[in-house]
Amino acid sequence: MSYGQPVATVYDADIHCLSCTIKRFSNEEYNLLMNGHEDMRGCPTDSEGNPVHVLLDGQNDEDLANQFCAECGKPLCPLFPDCRDEHPECRRAYVRMVRQMSAAQATKKRRGETDAL
Repeated sequence: MSYGQPVATVYDADIHCLSCTIKRFSNEEYNLLMNGHEDMRGCPTDSEGNPVHVLLDGQNDEDLANQFCAECGKPLCPLFPDCRDEHPECRRAYVRMVRQMSAAQATKKRRGETDAL
């Protein structure tokens, strides 16, 4: 069975989105991880010396259900936002996201800004 693309990483006992993983590791280390070389010499380790693990779309869906990036809070659930009825945390994250988008649009409207087409 073949699995999909990398969707998250595990290091320092937490799950992290790929954007936060890029910020934490060098380009070389990140590329080694994303190309499936997480057990090779030169691959990144966390602050305790443990190897960083990559979670793949399809292979780790159950692990990612109802999970969020430990750094930025981005939902990692593969079913998000359609999982709102099943996962209470995803429902709360969706509500927060909608509120933030509404607040940003209201701020733009007050400032007289418009989205460029």
